[in-house]
Amino acid sequence: MTAAQINSETNSPITWGPKLNGIRVGMRVENLHYRADAPKQPVCVIYAENIGTNDIRNLVVPEPENAIFATILDAKGNQIKKTRRGKQFGSSELHAALFSGPHSTRHRNNIRPLFVGNPPLQMTMFNIWEHFEIPAWDKYTVSVCLRVYLVRQDGVMQPVSLPQVNISKEFDAKPD
Repeated sequence: MTAAQINSETNSPITWGPKLNGIRVGMRVENLHYRADAPKQPVCVIYAENIGTNDIRNLVVPEPENAIFATILDAKGNQIKKTRRGKQFGSSELHAALFSGPHSTRHRNNIRPLFVGNPPLQMTMFNIWEHFEIPAWDKYTVSVCLRVYLVRQDGVMQPVSLPQVNISKEFDAKPD
């Protein structure tokens, strides 16, 4: 458990997207304190859950920058500009190539099983202020798609983009 999770003001419910092959992705946006002297920061927490009938033991999750495709829309439907770091979301052409060969062993220690009937597994989280240029207090729609890899029996890591999940939440701009 991270310090941010410990200092969460509330545990808002997880919003779930549609399932794909028994896996569904969920998300919640929390305003968290990273330090007592710092303002609360909007953080998006991403979960995966197995609601199928079989355990999934061969799921590989890359580092957050390559696992997440995220966008934010303001109340009028305008897309919010990404920060330099936010533009790295989904920049995974090279990343996919590194994982795709039958002899690829990168991040094999990052295999996460999803067992039937277990609680949702927190996959990753990211700070919204670090990834998006939020202009002002408003209600925003955060959309996230999680990419994982399934390790096939022949050892090849097959990329899978799980269905998008959306949540509306009010949060403020990053203070200067």
